[in-house]
Amino acid sequence: MNVIDLFSGAGGLSLGFMKDGYTVKKAVEFDESIANTYKMNHPEVDMIVDDIKNIDQSGMFHSGDANVIIGGPLAKDFLWQVRGFVMVLWMTQGTIYLSITST
Repeated sequence: MNVIDLFSGAGGLSLGFMKDGYTVKKAVEFDESIANTYKMNHPEVDMIVDDIKNIDQSGMFHSGDANVIIGGPLAKDFLWQVRGFVMVLWMTQGTIYLSITST
């Protein structure tokens, strides 16, 4: 199964999925130095270095690119909710950064 890793950091979450047999196709990381570490750890993955807010309408992702979308926690101020196939990530201040739903 193909995976896209959002907020990928150095690639620890990707590594866990890879060890379980998944194929990580793309990763997104805002910080260029951290993205370079990810690329050293996972050179086979297409790394997108950009703010996640710029990715939505960029055409970098297409329907069917991934069976699974993962994302690492950004900081202690962020809260994860997982209910079935719905994942919502938001800041405690109320700004929504990521919402993934299954239809």
